[in-house]
Amino acid sequence: GRAALAAALRELGLEPVPGVANFLCVPLPGGLTGREVAGRLQEVGVIVRPLDMFGMADGIRISVGTPAETDVAVAAIRDVLPALVG
Repeated sequence: GRAALAAALRELGLEPVPGVANFLCVPLPGGLTGREVAGRLQEVGVIVRPLDMFGMADGIRISVGTPAETDVAVAAIRDVLPALVG
């Protein structure tokens, strides 16, 4: 699931930080903050963790879920990011 999530995020132009845990750390583009993106995603039912408390204000943590959960999360990110950037 981790590799599939990472690949789907790369297709959106994001580059997850390499790791081996059950989540991905993802830097965000365009000066977005993790809190801003996490808040917007939560509004559409997808919960991610902002990483500002870990010194990465422009990042989010996305837990690896089932294939269906990954599809929902990636679709939400695909919809939310352009609205925030432009």
